[in-house]
Amino acid sequence: MGCDRISALPDCLITEILLWLPTMDSVKTSVLSTRWRNLWLDVPGLDIKFLSSNANTITSFIKRFLEFNSDARLRKFKITYDTSKGHDPFGIREWIATAINRGAQHLDVVYTFVRYMSFKEFMPLDIYKSKTLVSLKLVEVGMSNPDFVVSLPCLKNMHLEKVTYSGKDPSFMEKLISGCPVLEDLTVFRSSDDNVLALRVRSKSLKRFSVRSNRWSRIHSREFALEIDAPGLKYMKLGDQKSERIVVKNLRSLFMVDIDSIFNVGRNTNLEMKKDTIRDFLNGISCVRHMIVSQLTLEVLYRYLGSNIPMFNNLYRLEVSRIARLEHMLPDFLESFPNLKHLTLCVVYLPSSFWQCIMYLNHLNVEKHEGSIVPRCLLSTLECVEIREFTGEETRTKKKIMKQKKEPLMNVARYILVNSIVLKKLILILSPATNQISDIAKELLTIRKGSSRCNIFMGLLHSESDTPFLQLIC
Repeated sequence: MGCDRISALPDCLITEILLWLPTMDSVKTSVLSTRWRNLWLDVPGLDIKFLSSNANTITSFIKRFLEFNSDARLRKFKITYDTSKGHDPFGIREWIATAINRGAQHLDVVYTFVRYMSFKEFMPLDIYKSKTLVSLKLVEVGMSNPDFVVSLPCLKNMHLEKVTYSGKDPSFMEKLISGCPVLEDLTVFRSSDDNVLALRVRSKSLKRFSVRSNRWSRIHSREFALEIDAPGLKYMKLGDQKSERIVVKNLRSLFMVDIDSIFNVGRNTNLEMKKDTIRDFLNGISCVRHMIVSQLTLEVLYRYLGSNIPMFNNLYRLEVSRIARLEHMLPDFLESFPNLKHLTLCVVYLPSSFWQCIMYLNHLNVEKHEGSIVPRCLLSTLECVEIREFTGEETRTKKKIMKQKKEPLMNVARYILVNSIVLKKLILILSPATNQISDIAKELLTIRKGSSRCNIFMGLLHSESDTPFLQLIC
């Protein structure tokens, strides 16, 4: 007969375990035995999904829970509110204030709204003066501008997604961030109506920063900006499509950057000003060692700067994600990374651009000849190249990718093999829709390699999260 070791634990450990379960699952443990009947009431936290269909029941439940042991500390408060039927919240603002005043360390408030719904529940002002909050996540809520100094001395993680900020104070976000002296991780998903024209992120403690937004047309001729001044920042993910001006300062500790931004390029964009903005941004992150760049960003860089991209002398790892036609710009682009050691290229096939890709490749002569410029990294430092193949949604409906449509992929592989002098490893990972895999392997064997030490590996990718089995070709 099995032994119930969990029940043998002291109550304090059991309630600690239950703290990390949704509250309704925690309540279900009350049927296990007499001893478990009321343990869930001693759990120092709430994790509730508030649905329109169970509003009255959940409201009564939360009130009862908060009244029980009202003097006890509440370490965690997480509530997801579904307003799909348009109901207003039932006292959520007051519950949040109660949680903060009872010493909550983790506050997580997520609202889901029907389309075109204008209601925003504004957070209580208590949220700006908590002495215990360590992590804060707010989604689809409103935040009022306090008339006092923000003080969140313990806050390390803050996630603000589609939050609306009241008033027109341009320094609101700067005021909020400056009130978090130990903030290490900040995520901001900007919305079109957030009332923040200039998002200023100035922090000496910040280590990770991620910003994302969809792209909108200019609203009433207003221009949006992003300013980052964080000397301790190590990781930055830039997915801001909204800002026309992106300014970075003092990023001397930056190790990794993930860029997916078009710098809000529009029809009325001033060419010279946009060039200066993009060039200044790249100079500001030039100390980075690991970079991920999207196809859209690469297209913008190539369009505005051409081969005049600033030098990244410290960069040793580069990933270019989801590109459908980078081959025409690859040599010029790689010239900006003279000490590159690892290169990853993720090629996605979009049916509408198959033949366009081939047209771009027609002018790329992979053989060395007088007057051509081979990037310095291919001649001295590049040791490993990985080419991953993905298929677009339309392509997935077809049974196989025809061999002749794989020319972009093969030409990139050929260019790397021919021109890389110190290459040690080329990895080619194909999608499961690939046809003629054996023929591709044979074709790779016919290519004259610039490096005699280079080994070629091939693998088949069954899913994007899959780790493929690699087979040595030569």
